[in-house]
Amino acid sequence: MSSPKDDDQIEALSRRFGVIVHDRGGADNAEEVLAAVVETLRAEGVRVGGLYQHTTRYPSGRARMDLVDIARQCRYEISQDLGAGSSACCLNPGALVEASAVLRRDIAERVALLVVNKFAGMEVDGEGMAPDAFEALSAGIPVLTCLSVRYQEKFEAVSGGLGTFLPPEETAVVDWARGVLA
Repeated sequence: MSSPKDDDQIEALSRRFGVIVHDRGGADNAEEVLAAVVETLRAEGVRVGGLYQHTTRYPSGRARMDLVDIARQCRYEISQDLGAGSSACCLNPGALVEASAVLRRDIAERVALLVVNKFAGMEVDGEGMAPDAFEALSAGIPVLTCLSVRYQEKFEAVSGGLGTFLPPEETAVVDWARGVLA
């Protein structure tokens, strides 16, 4: 049985973990919402760090995924164009590892809010950028991420039930951020 103090600490951690829940491929473009929230908060003087995803298309029609380093505006291409006929995962693990160094740098620099582009297949298995997100939370840094509903059950298992689920709406997410940063 947990003590009231433990419960309070868990609740505080959960409040500081903002999770934008979205339908994959739905009209609620969480990627655009996340980028807009970052720009709004930065315009207000908030020290936002981490990575958000920007997706375009390769000439083959396949998704090209870039991670944008919020602090330095560098881009990391984390996908590979495997061609129009490919059904294989296009994620480039080496580029993902390189980009994840941004999260560790921003945790060390004690940003006010860390953005982790999304919790997807690797993260819900406790890999990818999940360790960095949990490290930031344990260091007292609020974390904001995106999560497709298809991964929600696995996310809840790997996070131990932590997280404040948010709709993919800019106003709601900005309000959450202002609340945890106050």
